[in-house]
Amino acid sequence: MTDSDDRRKVEARIRQCYSSWAQSYFDDYYRGQGAYPPVHVDIVRDLLRKRAPRTLLDAGCGPASMLRSLTDLGCELYGFDLTEEMVIEARRVMAGAGVPQDRLWQGSVAGLHD
Repeated sequence: MTDSDDRRKVEARIRQCYSSWAQSYFDDYYRGQGAYPPVHVDIVRDLLRKRAPRTLLDAGCGPASMLRSLTDLGCELYGFDLTEEMVIEARRVMAGAGVPQDRLWQGSVAGLHD
């Protein structure tokens, strides 16, 4: 078995896990009162405000969990996620912010080096 085969098996398990979670993921983790508050959002926003990038890519964007909070920064937003359902939800959410659907796609960070 090759590394590529192993990666495909792991990615299939990840897609299976997240495929039914796309619509509630943001509420579960970003709006919930759980033990893991999304403090990273404020950290990333502060860094982006200081750097003022023209474009931003969120690798593993899920349902645009981070991207949806960055629409006011004036940069072109892009994202990809391993799970098709997460991408569908990200496109739905970001359409309201005027982000073109082709800026959100299905892809894998693990495959970037291939």
